[in-house]
Amino acid sequence: DELLEELRGMGAEPVIAVCDVSDRAQLSALLDSISAEHPLGAVVHSAGLAEDGLLESLDAASLDRVLAAKVDAAWHLHELTAGLGLSHFVMFSSVAGILGAPGQSNYAAANTFLDALAAYRDAAGLPALSLAWGAWAQATGMTSQLGKADIGRVRRSGLAGISPQLGFELFDAACRRPEPLLAPVALDAGGLRSQAAAGTLPAILSGLVGPVSPSPSERRSLAARLADLPERERERVVLELVRGHVAAVLGHASAGEIDPEAAFMDLGFDSLAAVELRNRLNAATGLPLQPTVVFEFASAAAVAGHLLGEVALEPESSGEPRSADGGAEDALAKLAEMLPALKADDRLRDRVGDGLRALLADLSSSSASEGADLASMSHDEMFELIDEEFGAR
Repeated sequence: DELLEELRGMGAEPVIAVCDVSDRAQLSALLDSISAEHPLGAVVHSAGLAEDGLLESLDAASLDRVLAAKVDAAWHLHELTAGLGLSHFVMFSSVAGILGAPGQSNYAAANTFLDALAAYRDAAGLPALSLAWGAWAQATGMTSQLGKADIGRVRRSGLAGISPQLGFELFDAACRRPEPLLAPVALDAGGLRSQAAAGTLPAILSGLVGPVSPSPSERRSLAARLADLPERERERVVLELVRGHVAAVLGHASAGEIDPEAAFMDLGFDSLAAVELRNRLNAATGLPLQPTVVFEFASAAAVAGHLLGEVALEPESSGEPRSADGGAEDALAKLAEMLPALKADDRLRDRVGDGLRALLADLSSSSASEGADLASMSHDEMFELIDEEFGAR
């Protein structure tokens, strides 16, 4: 509306025509309807559609809908206006394609296509600009459904809202620059620092944040932290850890506001919240959790129980080699149990035998004569030695 008023103030009377820009026939007819007296001078493609969901949940129909608004429409505009001598060809992309966006792989891919198309047009000597916009402060068609948790998620990602006035200024400034891809983004320094401290800051933004030192507890893996605690305390500590991150994802002030037995879906979780929680827990625990962990373990208590089951309680390494007492003998005993299968497969026996000979030679390197004897053993002699040593156990 503001743009239309500005155009009218300049003495122009804008004509509004509506068509499905992803439909090539409709778009071609619209372009043909433009009079030769007032030819098309520039294109600004700002259409978009988001359908959030985890990658595993996306189907072809959802992908088609999201790509059509960006990819199909932009490509049709590119081809149908190629010979019109445009002064500008501007596409509204999203920073989601540059930074990644949890639960928005289809949307990120669609916007990345726009960025690539701008580079392609620029290389061909055609006007091109892809604007990878950040979050807008004012609710628009695509953002009008965002709730408190969604807005909090955007802010925690380090993106601040762009006001309409700032948006116009950024648009004008971008159209005067030669680069085919620019990212008009307002950043929140606090959000960036929080991500850096949690280890989830995108690498492309790392230069915007000074060194952030995690607390001593954050530097240690969950396994190392739990190893120092009595067994009866471990469940409580892990549960509080999970509740704290659930509270942060949902925008609550403290872990105490989260009922540990309440289902995530009842708490207001969606696919984006699920991915954010998984990312937070990955960084906090050092465990490679799946994005579906929230759906497989449907409450904070269930996730905490899963984490306890996944943690290998080993003391944090001090940098010194771990003691081999018992461990090496257990490994050799397991190998001895596998010998019949190894001997039955010539290729596998040779590979394992070569590896064992190298290990034994390295182990005996302090004794030249002993090392020579081990190195000279055949595969069969080596397996017989292991049989003799562990076969009776």
